[in-house]
Amino acid sequence: MAATSGCIEEGFENPYTEPLDGLEMFTGTIESLGTKSSMNESGQSVWNENDIVGVYAGSVRNCKFILKDNMNTSAVFMASDKVGIKETINRIYAYYPYDEKVSMENGVLETVVPSEQEYTANSFSPGALHMVASATTRSLQFKHLYGIVKLRLANTAFGTVTSIKLSTSESDIIAGPCKVKMDYGEDGPSIVMQDGGTSEITLDCGKGVQITSGGIFFYFVVPAGNYKQLIFNIRNSEGEEFESRSKGQITVNRGMITDAGLATVYIEEFFYGKSNCIQKNEPGTYSFDVSPYFTTDSYGYAYEFNTRENIKSASSADILWQSEMDMISNISLSDDRKTVTFTATKNGNALIGLFDEEGTIIWSFHIWIAPVNEIVYPNGYIVLDRNLGAITNTPGDMKSWGLYYQWGRKDPFPEIASISEPNLVMAVYFDKNNTPAPIKGEPSAPGVNRHYSIKHPTTWLQRTATNNTTDWVWEGGDNGLWGNPEGYKNPDINTLHKSIYDPCPDGYMVTPIKLYTGNGVKTQSSENVPYDAENSGRTLTMNGINQWYPAARQYHHNWPNVTFKSSDITGRYWTSSPANGNIYKALSITWGANNVMFPEHPQFRAFGFNVRCVKETSAQ
Repeated sequence: MAATSGCIEEGFENPYTEPLDGLEMFTGTIESLGTKSSMNESGQSVWNENDIVGVYAGSVRNCKFILKDNMNTSAVFMASDKVGIKETINRIYAYYPYDEKVSMENGVLETVVPSEQEYTANSFSPGALHMVASATTRSLQFKHLYGIVKLRLANTAFGTVTSIKLSTSESDIIAGPCKVKMDYGEDGPSIVMQDGGTSEITLDCGKGVQITSGGIFFYFVVPAGNYKQLIFNIRNSEGEEFESRSKGQITVNRGMITDAGLATVYIEEFFYGKSNCIQKNEPGTYSFDVSPYFTTDSYGYAYEFNTRENIKSASSADILWQSEMDMISNISLSDDRKTVTFTATKNGNALIGLFDEEGTIIWSFHIWIAPVNEIVYPNGYIVLDRNLGAITNTPGDMKSWGLYYQWGRKDPFPEIASISEPNLVMAVYFDKNNTPAPIKGEPSAPGVNRHYSIKHPTTWLQRTATNNTTDWVWEGGDNGLWGNPEGYKNPDINTLHKSIYDPCPDGYMVTPIKLYTGNGVKTQSSENVPYDAENSGRTLTMNGINQWYPAARQYHHNWPNVTFKSSDITGRYWTSSPANGNIYKALSITWGANNVMFPEHPQFRAFGFNVRCVKETSAQ
């Protein structure tokens, strides 16, 4: 049997008053297989020509009936010996597929949930979705015993997949012996797993299934239940193994297809504190969390705040840079090494580093002292009223330009100092001794990735544009860095989880592209964002809001070797969304000198753009 269609018979009321006088043939109809997400046309549940069912009726046990006439969702079955059951029958009990080892005692059928299943394109393993029927007529409605879990693989890094093992985070028994009471009610049958079962289901993909960027679906027949988390261990033809996990609890219902989502590589990441940006409205003395945590998230390195003993705590904390002399003082690390306290004497930006015993930076935190407000955009997003790191939001004031970020990095780079020079100049920031703090640029190289960037928060990671591979990550394609790995699909913000590499303050995250496209901002038009030449920027106007977006220029991916001209009036803002089809680009809101706006424009990730933060839905 393949997978889904048909009608449902309600209950088992007997419309006849007399028992059946034997049974030589009957009609079997498959109940519809409900979907939480649709299967394609080739995945319909129909009878196959060689299907066989087993029947219990009267004193006859496990009588074999073979398919005679097939009408796809219905079929006529005939006794294999063409004689069938000759005695008087009060009720027929049937099951699919036939197995000589299946038994039924006192109205309880004993069968086995398959632990070994075969990959079938756009469907589930043949014969794995067992069904039962109970009727007092020769018309039997077959009802599914289990549910189906659908998993999509779309990352070509998986290669050619030869097998996938499904298990659960709680090691639930999901295959092996089970029992089902055949006198079930209108809700249909339910199974009870028995001793001797297993916690794994293996989907055998034969010689292998080549994973394409468009995605391949895999289907698992699984007992109904509430599972805290599903775990998929994926093996390819090269012997590589990957682990992917569902985002959270998965409920599998009998006769339903449940979507487990897109498989991504499961990763354990450590991090410190609860946000990479500490924002305060005015100078003062403040403390913030620097406890060591780790996350086990496969959908964008989301915060989970799990603790583990083998993550070493900070040994010390100190200033890496400050935008104003004497801005930050009295930095101290608590005795339990879980809290940093500092005093800010003026508005501005700073970067505080955590160090291990050897003096290596293990994490860093952006300190942002400036008053900020929230603005509700027409689509309901709550957005900060200025760029990340901006001290004001006053048109024409360069302090409204804010700080600069390479896409996916958690740490900022200094503001632009002046536009009076022919070329843009990075502002000079200061160390704890009020001498210029070193901000350097160095070429990316093999091994440069998110872990490298954590240890080098004051190093601009250059990537020479060769073969369109302009990403500061040497290998490119780390799409989940800002928590929105499929952002080009415009997912609902409620499905996003703030990443541990997100640079925004606590409760906020880098805006998804839908902030602009979802508010009616027109592509390649300045209608919503008229250019203000005097103040060098644009006011985003729509449905009653007016928000200042300075034309804050950008840093070149090869800074300081290459800089942009001060006359360039381009404004660019990163979103959390990677670009589709190019692993070295991410989506930005961009406008240029030609008075044209692109609210979802792909740009190379090694460039330095501004960021605007939106409130997390969980924090709204």
